[in-house]
Amino acid sequence: MPSVTASNIMTSDIISAKTDTPVSEIAGLMADNRLRVVPIFDEQDQLVGVVSEEDLVHQDARVHAGLFDGAERATLEVSPGRRVYVHVARGRITANGQTLEAGDALKLVDPREVTLTGGADAEVLVFDLP
Repeated sequence: MPSVTASNIMTSDIISAKTDTPVSEIAGLMADNRLRVVPIFDEQDQLVGVVSEEDLVHQDARVHAGLFDGAERATLEVSPGRRVYVHVARGRITANGQTLEAGDALKLVDPREVTLTGGADAEVLVFDLP
């Protein structure tokens, strides 16, 4: 019986980032694609490392999760100079005036706050990143 090799089980559609990719974008890739690790390539397309979920936690990241349906409302205050990534896992919600549906994301740079309203069976993740 032949042995199973990496080529038999690997994923060939690689989701990756470059060394100069902002951490907020990498967090977005991870959330959108349900990844735990993102490979990082340099300018010569050489693999130089990986960013994992654990790495994000050690980057002073804050992750908020919420379920919204109806009149519920949440406002998160954001410290100056931070980036926020709102990801809608399911349902629909309005974030800072913009309506998002399942699979949508919203990237905010240096917002003072993030306000979530008008949820319809919504499951939302908010990443507050340096």
